[in-house]
Amino acid sequence: MLLVDTNVIYALASSKRQSSHQLVECLDKASSQLFLSAISAAEVKSGIAKAEWDGATTKAQRLKDWWESIEYLYAQKLLSFDLRCACVAGRILG
Repeated sequence: MLLVDTNVIYALASSKRQSSHQLVECLDKASSQLFLSAISAAEVKSGIAKAEWDGATTKAQRLKDWWESIEYLYAQKLLSFDLRCACVAGRILG
């Protein structure tokens, strides 16, 4: 199991001018092992909301469309982050 960081998945967003072909190939090869965190979903949704707030409606719509495809692809691979996880993380980060 590999947890994909928000920055890694966001590098593939359609609002980016250029995606790394090496990154795409790497993620494609490992796709069966890749998972996303619900925290990444929150971070992406926050970025979309910020773009809307800033009036960047085209960027916001591109990000929304891109994120919908990510949600579809990772529907069964989105890991929740509940209170138990937060407690463990707090101890680790503490």
